[in-house]
Amino acid sequence: MTEQTMNQAIEKLAENYNQLEQSLVNQLRLQVPNHQLTVGTYRERVWKSLFEMIIPKKYCIEQSVFIIDSYGNISREVDLAVYDEMYTPYIFNYGEIKFIPIEAVAVVVQCKSGVNDTATTENAIEWVNTVKALKTSMDSVTRTITDLVDNYDRSLHSKILTQTSTRPITILCATEMGRSMRTKLLNEFDILLFVEDIGTGKDGKKKARLVKQIPGEEKNFIQWNDELNHSMHSDREKEEAEYMMGRKKEKLDSAKSLESRNLTQLRVTDCQEKENTILSLTFQLNQLLMFLNNPMLFPHRAYARMFTKNLGGKIQENQTVSQYILAKYDVSGIQSYIFASRQLRENVGASQNVGRILRETLPGVLTEWAMSCPDTVRINWEDPKNWGFSLPKTEELLAEILYIGGGNAFVVYRDETAYNQVSRLFAMKMMEQCQGVTVLSAHVEANPDNFPGDLERLNQEMAQIKRRLRRPQPLSSYAVVEQDGFDGSPVTHLEIRGEASTKLSELRYEKRRDSLSNGAKTQPGRYALEMEDLAEQKGENSYIAVIHIDGNNMGELVQKLMDQNPTYETAVPAMRQLSAGIAQRNRQASEAMETAFASIFDRETLPLRPLIMDGDDMTFLCCCKAGIGAAVACLRRLLQLSDQKLPLSACAGIAFVHNHFPFSIAYDAAEACCSRAKNRWYQEKDDKTAYLDFQVVQGAFVKGLKDEAQLETLRVRPFRVAEKVDLRSEDSIDRLRQTLGRMAPDGGIQGQWPMTRLRRLYQAYRLGQDHVDLLKKEYASRGYTVSQLTGERAGVTGRKDGGIFDALETLDFYDGNIWRGFWEAVNKEDAL
Repeated sequence: MTEQTMNQAIEKLAENYNQLEQSLVNQLRLQVPNHQLTVGTYRERVWKSLFEMIIPKKYCIEQSVFIIDSYGNISREVDLAVYDEMYTPYIFNYGEIKFIPIEAVAVVVQCKSGVNDTATTENAIEWVNTVKALKTSMDSVTRTITDLVDNYDRSLHSKILTQTSTRPITILCATEMGRSMRTKLLNEFDILLFVEDIGTGKDGKKKARLVKQIPGEEKNFIQWNDELNHSMHSDREKEEAEYMMGRKKEKLDSAKSLESRNLTQLRVTDCQEKENTILSLTFQLNQLLMFLNNPMLFPHRAYARMFTKNLGGKIQENQTVSQYILAKYDVSGIQSYIFASRQLRENVGASQNVGRILRETLPGVLTEWAMSCPDTVRINWEDPKNWGFSLPKTEELLAEILYIGGGNAFVVYRDETAYNQVSRLFAMKMMEQCQGVTVLSAHVEANPDNFPGDLERLNQEMAQIKRRLRRPQPLSSYAVVEQDGFDGSPVTHLEIRGEASTKLSELRYEKRRDSLSNGAKTQPGRYALEMEDLAEQKGENSYIAVIHIDGNNMGELVQKLMDQNPTYETAVPAMRQLSAGIAQRNRQASEAMETAFASIFDRETLPLRPLIMDGDDMTFLCCCKAGIGAAVACLRRLLQLSDQKLPLSACAGIAFVHNHFPFSIAYDAAEACCSRAKNRWYQEKDDKTAYLDFQVVQGAFVKGLKDEAQLETLRVRPFRVAEKVDLRSEDSIDRLRQTLGRMAPDGGIQGQWPMTRLRRLYQAYRLGQDHVDLLKKEYASRGYTVSQLTGERAGVTGRKDGGIFDALETLDFYDGNIWRGFWEAVNKEDAL
């Protein structure tokens, strides 16, 4: 065959694929009115015919199936699944419905008529996430050229493995796809195939073409191989991560050449750079399939155990690879549950419910479960005498709480049966006592020599559960005639207090019921229970302060401990000691603040209400003029308690809001301020400092820091809080207090400037620098200068004016006597 003849043959082959593309487009655009289901199935078959034409015959293509894994997870319905029957011949059937194990699946395809709106786009993303959430297992045994190999053997990870965990190639096919939707979808799918209009032909008919987009087209083959064959998505994520690090250090000889190979090189284009879509797809998709080659060897034991577990059977001991089960219980949606209402009494009840769940209910459930044999559980983990890990040394022990903190509880069980029984009983107790809170549980098989790895796998498992979570609605009676005016739920209770009565839903009643004792763990009557109790004066309609304090660098502190203690035997005592130490020091800081409240406010009920006091996380409400002082007292006391063994510091965010403002928004504002303060702290990472930021929320409009960029140049905050009084830096909280003292030195009595002049100056700052300069000249002519407020040490330069604007924003929340009381509570000398 001559070269010319060969070229002509190639051109005809390419033209044939172009004609196939046009035929495919015409079939997909076929309009059949009033038969949506029929058309949908028809189009799936059209797409299926395309893949049957370009994918090797070793693969099977099934329409409308479900994909499962050995952990009991299941995908949404998959329109087309490409799988291998030779190495994984198992398809579980239920009538016409087929379930294919994830280990067999090479490609999944979702077929859509049109993707032009957010709802359809999100539906496609949710669909693909149910596939990505499935986990493969290496629990298989096979014969190799040398001998039988147990692929679950951890020693294999010291070798170069070509495959540890796979994931299918994900493809989205659509008859049309909006441009704005493609960006979102390109982040979720490997390949997008869709029909696109390209104008009108001479005959007046619309012309269209098939478009292919591969977001990872420029990724090299090493990256594709790692993503498809080492997806970090099995039951051995931590070990896979360690293995991959070793794999990168021991690169194959061909690695350098593979770094320059990518899918872009497999595109077929003509002299006008027009792509032959089907030819390109043929080469590119089959190259990816060659990376996967044979899917994972089937993990018979993993699926046998899944069926046995779900059928209520007993898993044989010789089937159990791990000695223990590590479980995590997570209280989800704490803030939304506590701050859902504007009624302080309901916030109080909700906070008590949350505090009780892991500290009291879970240990109680374990005790109840082991009632006939009380020595089979250990729940007193906080006692230093019990910090050692007991389960391996005590044969009769079936469950042991490792530690509780930060809205999480970690428990080790002897086996999965114990975990399932306790978790089921715990769920029933939660339905009875606290329906409004969602408690999630996750578990992994434990490796006694790798606590950090187990913890990381467990956290990843919990993260997947949270992504799939659909928060349940509280159970309640059927609403026959009336709904709760606040949350729309059925009215189930009537609360009568004196002559007043309130109709309540089950959720609101639950919260109010648990607030009646005014705090299960606090002195009755000591803290505010009604909003008016937070006002400076009884009956006052005013602002309150919502304060959120969060510890700094906790992640690095825990990681350092994990690095030093890799086994359960050493890590568990260390984590218990760390958790207890953090809780104790935060408790001491909180007590110092409460002592200051008691000495400052001469009243039976303090204008204070702690809501969340868990580990390094504190959230409380108080009267507005105590907000900054209370936060400073907490932060400063934490710094004083810090040492080399346990370096603790924290940051605080404060939202000043009207006492009838929605608490959920107020908490979000306080949390945002805390995050801003933490960002400032992480720039220095000094364990001897803390930072504080605040925000004033007025009316229904939140004056967000991001939305007031023009004022950022005027603000000094976040403010720096040192262990002792420090006036050297402009951003010192002590400098703010000093400036406010010059404005109103005697608890609100007029200071060096009349209050009207201060108000005018504040408004001038908000209007712009020109207004400020003009007003300063006017004031100077009358003997008033900004340096009188900042002091000579302020070094007023630039636009920040020594923090004057911050002081003016805070002026309404300043009382010299109150602030002095908090400063003196942690620094007796009070250098100001």
